[in-house]
Amino acid sequence: MKTMPPIIGFDKVCDLKKRQRAGEAYLLLQLCSLSSTKKASNVYMKPTSGCVMISFFIALVFPSLAAGFSKVIEVTQPSFLVVKRQEAAHFACEYRNAGDAEGLVITLLKHLGNESLRMCASWLTAGYEPFIVKDGIKCQVHPGHNGVNVTLWGLQPTDAGLYICKMERIFPPPYIQVMGRGTQLYVVDTDPCPDPQLYLWITTAVASGLLVYSILITTCIMRKAIRKSSYFTPGVYEKIVPM
Repeated sequence: MKTMPPIIGFDKVCDLKKRQRAGEAYLLLQLCSLSSTKKASNVYMKPTSGCVMISFFIALVFPSLAAGFSKVIEVTQPSFLVVKRQEAAHFACEYRNAGDAEGLVITLLKHLGNESLRMCASWLTAGYEPFIVKDGIKCQVHPGHNGVNVTLWGLQPTDAGLYICKMERIFPPPYIQVMGRGTQLYVVDTDPCPDPQLYLWITTAVASGLLVYSILITTCIMRKAIRKSSYFTPGVYEKIVPM
């Protein structure tokens, strides 16, 4: 009866792949050594320093390159956002497959035709103090679990546009830069508050009109009543003695 081969875990598979890459780098080192040796009178020459440096670089960086490209970092953000003037705009930039990156930089860009204006940028491992940017707009970065919340204050209707989240992985190598699809921002102008004196003037005018109207109605009623009473008043008669 044939025995089943042991099941190798994912970690062991990755370890075997790393060992295989190290073996390939060692083989390349041996090839470089053979190419730089000479057999003259049974004298063995040492490999050139350039070939050794190339082999060392490949052995050091190649595992990181393979690990970096095995899972591509993805950045997602909402398609649109509507805020009022002077309200805080919260841009949610979520990322995945960042791995054990120790150096991540988040940048919020405003798309302007063929150019991009950097509105806010911060290391995710540094402090998150708000600072003043263009036209008095304040920016602050709030990191979270697999996501970053970039907040802007002091927005005007002219600040509407497409805002893009850019994620940069600085360390460990390789350097990776990924950008989201962008969030369309709409800044709505709030209705101005009416002047309270306007309500006072309107109330006074309405009250004055009602007062004048009531006075006119009262005057007309009194005049009609006076005319009616004078019309039905009996006359004064005197008795005349016949002569």
